[in-house]
Amino acid sequence: MRAKRGNRLPRCRSAGHCGGVALPVRFGCNRTEPSLSFAAFLLHELSRRKARNASYSLRAFARDMGCDHATLSQWMREKRPLTQDALERLCERLGVTGPAVEYAVHFDPFDLVVLQTAIAMDGPTVPAVAEACGCDMDTVNISISRLLRLRMLRMEGARWVALERDY
Repeated sequence: MRAKRGNRLPRCRSAGHCGGVALPVRFGCNRTEPSLSFAAFLLHELSRRKARNASYSLRAFARDMGCDHATLSQWMREKRPLTQDALERLCERLGVTGPAVEYAVHFDPFDLVVLQTAIAMDGPTVPAVAEACGCDMDTVNISISRLLRLRMLRMEGARWVALERDY
């Protein structure tokens, strides 16, 4: 008899909670490379939908995206390259338009951890956020720079203000 393969869905590579679904902690000293990709965005979106409906599956997500479940799984695991045409189709199905497409393409779930940690603090500093997240200051600075560039975060004096609430 063949052994059961188990769940082959990829796991989000960020720390903490991602859309209400607990994820494995893989950051701090062990976090050597960011997961900047549309694949991470798709994985995050699937996690968000699963948080709302526990029986939501990869097949249901693929149906909603208008593609085959095997192809979607390969895109999410970065085993198959995502063409520009497919990227545009998926963005259209997800309702992602304009500047939000850049956010989706450069998505790193760890940025959400940094953003939520910084906003929860009163007068956050990079060292304090780094300590709270368990990572180095360079990683936090990179995340904050990306959040500022993507207009998800705005600086108001000593306070950091999130510009979008639907994470």
